Amino acid sequence: MQISLSVSGLDAVKRQIANAEKQVRFAASRALNETANEVRKAIPGELTRSLDRPTPFTAGENAMFIRPATKDRLEAAVVFKDRQASYLKYQLEGGVRQPTRKALRLPSAIALDQYGNLPKGIIKQLVSIARKESKLGKRKARRIKVSNKLELFYGDPKDVGARNFPPGIYKIVPKGAGKGSQLIPLIVFPEQAAKYEKRVDLEPMARAVVLNTFGPAFERELKQALESAIQ
Repeated sequence: MQISLSVSGLDAVKRQIANAEKQVRFAASRALNETANEVRKAIPGELTRSLDRPTPFTAGENAMFIRPATKDRLEAAVVFKDRQASYLKYQLEGGVRQPTRKALRLPSAIALDQYGNLPKGIIKQLVSIARKESKLGKRKARRIKVSNKLELFYGDPKDVGARNFPPGIYKIVPKGAGKGSQLIPLIVFPEQAAKYEKRVDLEPMARAVVLNTFGPAFERELKQALESAIQ
C-alpha cells in the first residue's frame, strides 16, 4: 500500500515569496535612507560641541551628502564633501598633517571673524602691502580690520638674521634709538608636519540614532509596502 502526497500551486507560492522579498528589501532601503538622514541632521551638533566655533561650511548639513541605499544595495552612508573631508579627517581620525601654504595667525593685531578665522582675502592684501614695505593707510586698515600702525615684512626671516621662524608676514618693531628693529610674526606658513589627536567621535551618536530610528522606520515602511503589494 502506498500513500502519495502532492502539492499544487507551488509556483504561485514562490511568486508570493519572491514578491515579499522585494517588498522587504524596498522597505529596508527606505528605512536606511531615513536613518542616514537623521544621522546627518545630528552631526552638526556633535561638531559644534567638539570644535571651536566651526563655520556653517564645516559643520552644517550641507557639508555632507547621503549616499542612498537601494533595494539591490542595502547600505546608506553619510559622507563629508571632499573639501570639508580634507581637513576634518584630522579631527575625526587624528593623524599627521603635512605642511601646506595654509596660514596660521599669531598675535592680536589682526581681527578674526566670528568663527575665529582669518577674514577671506586678508592674507593676499597683507602680502601685497608687506612686499612694498609700507604702512597700512587708515582707510584700508579699517576695511580689512588690521592695525594701521603696522610696518610689515613678508618672506623668510632667516634671511635677515631673525629667529628661526617659518616664512610669513611679520610686524617690524623698532627696538629703540640706534638699536635697529625686530620682527614679530603675524601670519606664518608652517614648514613642519603637525600631529593631530582625534577630537570628534561620531560613532556613539550615530549608533544611538540608528537604534532609535531604523527599527520603527523599517516596521512602518514594510507595512506600507506589503499593503501596497496586496492592492
